[in-house]
Amino acid sequence: MIPYKQVDIWETLKAFAVDRAPGLAPLIDEARCPSWQSIEVLEAQVLALMAYLDWDPHSSPARRKARRLVREIAPPPPDENASSIRETSPEPMVELDGKQRAKLAATFEWIRNDPPIEWLSRISGPQAAAAYAARNAKALDGLRAHRWLAHVGYPMAVPDQARQRFLMRMGWLEQTRQTKEGRSRALAAMEELARAVETPLPEINTVLGAFTGADPEAARDAEVCAVKPRCQQCPVNSHCAYFRYTAKDQNGESRNLIATTRKEDRPREKFEREGGDALGEAELLAILLRTGSGRENAVDLAARLLREAGTLDRLAAMSIAEISRIHGLGRVKAITIKAALELARRLRETSGAEDGAIRSAADVFARLRPRFVGAKKEEFLALLLNTKNEITRIVPISKGTLNQSLVHPREAFTEAVRDTAHAVIFAHNHPSGDPTPSRDDFAVTNRLVKAGDIVGVRVLDHIVIGAETYYSFADEGKLRE
Repeated sequence: MIPYKQVDIWETLKAFAVDRAPGLAPLIDEARCPSWQSIEVLEAQVLALMAYLDWDPHSSPARRKARRLVREIAPPPPDENASSIRETSPEPMVELDGKQRAKLAATFEWIRNDPPIEWLSRISGPQAAAAYAARNAKALDGLRAHRWLAHVGYPMAVPDQARQRFLMRMGWLEQTRQTKEGRSRALAAMEELARAVETPLPEINTVLGAFTGADPEAARDAEVCAVKPRCQQCPVNSHCAYFRYTAKDQNGESRNLIATTRKEDRPREKFEREGGDALGEAELLAILLRTGSGRENAVDLAARLLREAGTLDRLAAMSIAEISRIHGLGRVKAITIKAALELARRLRETSGAEDGAIRSAADVFARLRPRFVGAKKEEFLALLLNTKNEITRIVPISKGTLNQSLVHPREAFTEAVRDTAHAVIFAHNHPSGDPTPSRDDFAVTNRLVKAGDIVGVRVLDHIVIGAETYYSFADEGKLRE
């Protein structure tokens, strides 16, 4: 999930990339202009060939060679002005086998019969556009469909390995996968980033391509987050899980707090001697793991787990099965980790006002926020209160997208009536992190308030829990409308 309030991360990253690579600025300007609305059939064919062969679309020699190949593989009809693609360059042609030529010929024919300018105007969004191109063009499978659409000027981002790796290191993508589902998830993450920072998706694609070294050649001076990243040069390394748990410092020493052969430096002894504040997250987790694997000690294994999870919040959201699948971690270690994180969640959940009384929506937010860290689904809760406004019980009502069919007054008030609760506060989370209430949120609130009046249980508030803040219907004067 992209932190919707951390726009400064993107602005810092973009400014750094443009400063390092002056050639990136015109590419960003070009990316902001949707040229697909005026793309000609021939140009679309040329760019399809370049996407198939992974050629740089900004290279003039490559474009000339691509035009010659298009003319050779799929000659234009007699009535077309052939002079538009006549080339006299002596550059040698690339060798293509019969299967490749057949794929390209079929793709060129499809582009001619179903021009992009027509079908792209009917498509709703990058995901659908990539799926349509991959389904119809034999040469545009996998990433090639994304590359081609980006080349023709459609609002698209290329979810290649390099960009996926950056998203995962930042904790915005769970893992890198070059599968249909993996590419879809990565593209969705970049779309979410574009919405969060209010930036066109092609600009996101261009800057990340330069910063990760994916493309283009003109912006290679901005490459930092490559396979072997230059973390010390990265302007956003403080937000990066890879930097926190793996990267080396300026002296070449690992940033992982790796246990040494000296007994006094081992995590358990260090915890006993100096207390928990002296240990890093990898060391604390290593104490729970107790042992490492055949190739790693416990701290190395813990650091790798944290790196793959991205953040502690994401680790808390992982299931036992997901943790167990990480090499070196069995089911017992996964259960131990989940049990410790559950204890931590319960401790934070019970840390409300000193006397346990709920005085404001902020108290409810502080009490419930730990419960929803890393949650992927909405959960609707009823907080049952006594006459002192103390929470006697937290009752789960439903899970899933909030609507009136999922949250029925019968289920919402059954436990409150049974416990003779003095009042009730309803709360639910928004996994997106944005607590702004939806139309269904307002409808459900209105229905529950009326039902509470009928059964004699007063509804004090309905609170939407976000990642960093909340929305209170009572505080906003929207509880009874």
